[in-house]
Amino acid sequence: MLSNKNLSVFLIVFIFLPHVLKGQSHLIQAYKIATISKSSLNYIPGVPAQFDVDMYYISYHTTDAHGHTTLASGAFMLPVTDSCNFFPLMSFQHGTVLKKNDVPSRNNGEAMVGQIFASLGYIACMPDYLGLGDGIGLHPYLHAETQANATIDLMRACREYINDSLEIYDNGQVFLAGYSQGGHATMAAHKKIQDAQLEQEFNIIASAPGSGPYYLSGAQSEMVFLAPDYSRPGYIVFLICAYNDAYQNLFNHPSEIFKSPYDSLIPIYLNGNYSMSQLNNILPDSLHKFLQDSVYQAIINDFDNKTLPFWQNMVANDNYNWNPQAPIKMYYCEADEQVSYLNATNAFQAMTDSGSTTVEAINLNPSYNHGSCSNPYIYMTVLWFNSLKIPCTNTNHINADAERNIRIHPNPITNFISISGHQVHDKILIYNALGQPIYSAEAFSTDDLIIRTEHLSAGLYFISIINTSGLFVTQKIVK
Repeated sequence: MLSNKNLSVFLIVFIFLPHVLKGQSHLIQAYKIATISKSSLNYIPGVPAQFDVDMYYISYHTTDAHGHTTLASGAFMLPVTDSCNFFPLMSFQHGTVLKKNDVPSRNNGEAMVGQIFASLGYIACMPDYLGLGDGIGLHPYLHAETQANATIDLMRACREYINDSLEIYDNGQVFLAGYSQGGHATMAAHKKIQDAQLEQEFNIIASAPGSGPYYLSGAQSEMVFLAPDYSRPGYIVFLICAYNDAYQNLFNHPSEIFKSPYDSLIPIYLNGNYSMSQLNNILPDSLHKFLQDSVYQAIINDFDNKTLPFWQNMVANDNYNWNPQAPIKMYYCEADEQVSYLNATNAFQAMTDSGSTTVEAINLNPSYNHGSCSNPYIYMTVLWFNSLKIPCTNTNHINADAERNIRIHPNPITNFISISGHQVHDKILIYNALGQPIYSAEAFSTDDLIIRTEHLSAGLYFISIINTSGLFVTQKIVK
């Protein structure tokens, strides 16, 4: 077992890595809006809060559904402590909201999830999403690309602000989580990080989407369109209008889709001043009662073939059928009345069929509905993330020996690594991209040290040299 000091050698490279990789600035502004006492954040049984939390508002640039740069807002939360300043970065994506200001940056109820994670030693980011908070226009609800953009660009902006303005650093570990719509957003962000080959910038240690509609065109649509009633008809209205705004292919006037009086009422309830419950309350549970008969029947008739623009939009935002390389646990409850549990089980089957060995679908409780499932989801996510995160350490351990002329070559490595410039009794450690130690030895001479590496699989590694007084150098290596 390595000590916390030895584990911390993995972290030093990430002081510099975000600055190298961030490229274009995303940050607009950030400022502190609240400090929350750890005594008010003890919500996880058996996992007491460790730190008070500073909460920040942040605004940043991201990309909208039409490829244009746009403004987005969000929140981030930081542990308050003098004992250490290296923490993992996590992003939590919130569930469905319709009211423009019912978002994390306004310190709403769901912002507490980020505060809890920060109290446990995480840098916690929470996007408002596009069109919400200070975003412009209608929120592109369940639009995978913009949800991913909002999440990824917020993490970039958070890194930019804390690394440039505060004495706090992220340690290179990245955790993703989110519930309901946030589950879909989490899956979208994880998928984009992998598809766009952003793993060096976002080293995903674990991803925990909860009760998300990953299979919009299948499992979720079966619950919504093939059942007599649906308990949240406002979700469907929101989705139709959001996709029309994003793809401009469903209607020119609401009366083409919605019956009277809903064609006149719905635009009012989408102006950002009303909650989803208020929209639900004006709608009948049966979709055919507020959708035009011809529209409803066309959707049902095309359920299998999916040739209509409506279905093509849904398919474009499915994110259940890909091959994740980083660990994913999809939590769900079987009695969920809002998001079909089959979204998770179908995603698990599709991902394993594609060759992934890093995914699980976990039924938290067969009798819990969507609301009651959220608490055990947070609890299990915290336990899982805590089991994987590197303990907090302090950059003050870095000393003048960091300037020593250490040479580690070749890089990329082949069948060996040669290390020169080390001293007798220096400790040599190699970690994989998950922070797991795979090699440990002491240097017994000042001659070049040769380490055989033919057994290592292709990937990203970190090699660190520690002297008798502490850590002094870490270098990224690739095979």
